[in-house]
Formats: sequence, structure tokens, C-alpha cells
Amino acid sequence: MMKNLSVTAALIVNARGEYLLAQRPRGKAHEGLWEFPGGKIEAGEDAAGALARELKEELDLELVASEPHGVYTHVYEKEQLNLTLTVLRVREWRGTAIGLEGQAHRWVSPARIHRLQMLSADRPIALELGLPDTLLITPEPPLPGAGGGARRIWLSALEQSLIRGHKLVLLRVKQTPLIEQRAIAALARDLVKQHGAEIMLQDDAELCESWRFGGVSLTSKALNKKSLARNKKRMLPTELWLSASCHSPAELELAADFGCDFATLSPVLPTTSHPGAASLGWPRVAEYLSAQTMPVYALGGLKTTDLAAAKAAGAWGIAGISAFWAKEIN
Repeated sequence: MMKNLSVTAALIVNARGEYLLAQRPRGKAHEGLWEFPGGKIEAGEDAAGALARELKEELDLELVASEPHGVYTHVYEKEQLNLTLTVLRVREWRGTAIGLEGQAHRWVSPARIHRLQMLSADRPIALELGLPDTLLITPEPPLPGAGGGARRIWLSALEQSLIRGHKLVLLRVKQTPLIEQRAIAALARDLVKQHGAEIMLQDDAELCESWRFGGVSLTSKALNKKSLARNKKRMLPTELWLSASCHSPAELELAADFGCDFATLSPVLPTTSHPGAASLGWPRVAEYLSAQTMPVYALGGLKTTDLAAAKAAGAWGIAGISAFWAKEIN
């Protein structure tokens, strides 16, 4: 029989924008995993009162001011446990964190939280904190024979795009020969990492792990192929991003079932790359995303000014090539 448990957790952020995480101590369930500080809401307590008590007991911190961030649910099948997690954003606190139960703790940037081995109930929060509003998809790199100058221009445009603040990049190399794919991938990876951003590859999980990329994005063809093969196992460790390109509610469900952290949904509006092709439009996007808990980026024919419309429709943010790729090279 399933049991119900209500717990609370804190988002405590320092002046550098880093979040405080604690490691489950030895002897406790899920020992060694990382979590946002907090604990069980006892009878007669509200979430804020429980969090104040837990922070004092575990880290010797005094909660001064907080506000609601969100409520999450998670099922631990093995423990037969339905968990309700109320997350509060701590605006003010006093003291310096000390692991009073012998647990480790650290301050981690939002882009790196998902790289830790997180408690499964806390992982959706980590993913949300690390996902930016925009996903930059690169245009195809120059084909072999285009000359070194063409490649330098492409890399310069990538750098200019990164300078403008993009923190998550998908390297698009569908039309590039395999050997050339890997050569340009190495150059792009190093450039993206120099700017403190993450870069993902299309479909190539083996190269992603061996060459230290930030994750893999499955094309819709690859996603459907894996589904037909009844392969429901996530092929990447949880510290790497996994996403999928989707065009329908059915594909969004496949992506969620496969363990994707997020997805793109396209085409939202008419695109120059596929003139005359049917587009979804914002009402249908909102319909598709109404029951979707996985973060989804709207994609296709969008401009930077469409971010508000995308969020109003339930999207996490917007993805794009022409909207984000630097047109003028300095």
C-alpha cells in the first residue's frame, strides 16, 4: 500500500548565483545523493515552519524570509511512497552552513547542479534551474571543400552568439560527413566551454560521453526508432542532458517515457527553411503542452520577441537557428 509523505526543500542562492546543496549522510535512505536542504513536514507544521526547523537542525542556518517556488510530486516505487515536495526560495537567512549531521554541502552553479548525482525527487528542480530560456541550434557547418575561411567564419559566428549570452547549444550536423562532423564538433565544443556554456550533439551518445559533451538531442526519427525497438532505457548518465525533437503529443510522450530531460516542439510558425509546410500555431502548442510536465522549447519561425508568447503557451522557452545565430561577424 502506498504511503504519503510531505516534505519541504530550500532554494538558497548566494551572491554568485550558486545554490546550496547537501549530501545525504551515511545511514540515511539514498545516502550519498545530493539534495536541496530540507526535510519532513511534521504534523501541525506548514512548509515554512518545517523548513526553518530543518535548516537549523541540519545546517545551523536561521531562516529569515522565504517565498513559495513550487510543489512537486514524485513516486518512489520501491519504497511504496508518494512524495509531495514543497519548495521555498529563501530570500534571507543568517549563519554559515555547517553539516551538523556529518553531511557534506557545497555551493553549485545552476548550470552544473544536474551534473551531480541528485535525489530523484529533486532532479526536476535541478533541471529547471539549469535550463536557460533559449536553446541555440547551429546552422550546418561548412561542408568539406568550402575552405578554411568558411569554417573560421562559422566558428566566429558561434562565438558571437555565445557572447550574446546563449548558454545551451545544439550542434546541428545532419548534412556533414562523419569525419568532418567530429572535427567541427571538437572545435565547437572547446569554444562553447570557453564561454561557460553547454553543447549537445545530435544522436551520437558514444561521442558525447567520450569527448565530454553536455548531452545528446535525439532527432524525431531516432526517437521513434528507439520506441519501435521497445528501448525504454535512457542511454546517458543523468548528469548529461538528453532531449528530443518532437512534432506531436505522441512524440512528446515518447520523449518523456524515454527519460528525456526536455524536448523541442516544432514547427510553431511558418519557417523559411520549409516554405508551405503546415505549422502548429500558438493555440495548438498550448493544447499540446497543457498536460506536459517535461520542459519543452518552442521551435520554428520564432524571433527573440516570441519568448513571452512561448511561455504563455506553456513552453519553457524558445529554440532557434536564424533567430539566435550571429548575422554580423565582428
